[in-house]
Amino acid sequence: MDLPWTLPASWSWQRFDQVARVASDLVDPAGYPDWPHIAPNHIESWTGRLLPYRTVEQDGVFSAKHRFVVGQILYSKIRPYLAKVVLADFAGLCSADIYPIDTKLEPRYLKWWMLTHEFTRQAAGEQARTVLPKINKRSLATLTVPVPPAEEQRQIVDILEDHLSRLDAADSALANSGRRLSRLRQATLNCAIAAAMSTEDTRKATLSELARVGSGATPLKSTAAYYAGGDIPWVTSGDLHEGLITRPSQFITAAALRETAVKLWPAGTLLVAMYGEGKTRGTVGELGFAATTNQACAAIDLTADSTYLRGWVRLFLEANYWHLRRQAAGGVQPNLSLGRIRSLVVPVPDPATIAALTATDRDLHESEVRLRAAADSARERSKTLRRSLLQAAFSGQLTGRSSDLERAEELIA
Repeated sequence: MDLPWTLPASWSWQRFDQVARVASDLVDPAGYPDWPHIAPNHIESWTGRLLPYRTVEQDGVFSAKHRFVVGQILYSKIRPYLAKVVLADFAGLCSADIYPIDTKLEPRYLKWWMLTHEFTRQAAGEQARTVLPKINKRSLATLTVPVPPAEEQRQIVDILEDHLSRLDAADSALANSGRRLSRLRQATLNCAIAAAMSTEDTRKATLSELARVGSGATPLKSTAAYYAGGDIPWVTSGDLHEGLITRPSQFITAAALRETAVKLWPAGTLLVAMYGEGKTRGTVGELGFAATTNQACAAIDLTADSTYLRGWVRLFLEANYWHLRRQAAGGVQPNLSLGRIRSLVVPVPDPATIAALTATDRDLHESEVRLRAAADSARERSKTLRRSLLQAAFSGQLTGRSSDLERAEELIA
């Protein structure tokens, strides 16, 4: 048996089948219509958290499924590198892609061990080499488990979950701070725009009066010929989440530009997503280079004598995007019409007001970017610290004192 590390004297390395077993209990789902149905997509990777799920009847389950009970561990056998493990606190039926597991260990202890990178490394190494990798019962049985005395198992889990709950609270605080800053920016913009619209010096103009508004067209004919070897940037609505689009994701050929209705738009053109629900921060983008677009984006090219309005128009579009979305038409994929976008009335304050408002938004946006970058860095650090805490837990190094976190930090280094 390949042993990952040395354990305390009272511990031992054991095979998985010495401490746990797959509890097969196939039943006809017709007899359990109101029971929960759990599949791999209902388990979050690496966290041990259960995601929203539905009943057997709601999922239209008809083939035999495993029945699981309270206290069993549910482990996704497909793509074991995703580390999908959860401890059941209710009874239900699970997909054939999940193993219900009984254990003579403290169930929480084994669950957390199965969420470690070491266990996942072993499981992924044993998976079948197929298009959809999975670990079978025979391979699962051979994986190693560090086993301390029973009372120590419970103590370890209590200490570990206390530390992890603190990290969860910190992660939640980071997420909330980001949302609060986004709401602050939006509220500030809404107030500023409302104030600008109410001044006597503010004039109103339709977007078509301020800019050339159009869209591209997807080259449907000879698709391969129009894309292969192309060197003209091709931007779609999926690129708008970057805000300022400085790296084209695709290219088309000169023939596509010449033979279709696709247009080349200059750098600085604003793009607005016309299809799909999108994300709040993925609705308006600005080209950092000359590029073409498909019909999923409205392109707003401000005329030469109103270029100074670009920042203001972008702010106004961002602030009013969801108002526009509510006016989208269509069934499965509602879309904004170019006519609706062209007729959008834009208040145009005096240049000094525009300069002040765009400067305020720039400051708020830069603060938001800095906070998000810091939050992303902190979240990555948190993930690494979680991994180190788990390693410390299963090598007998957790004490329940604050020094545990220092020890985990040392393991990171």
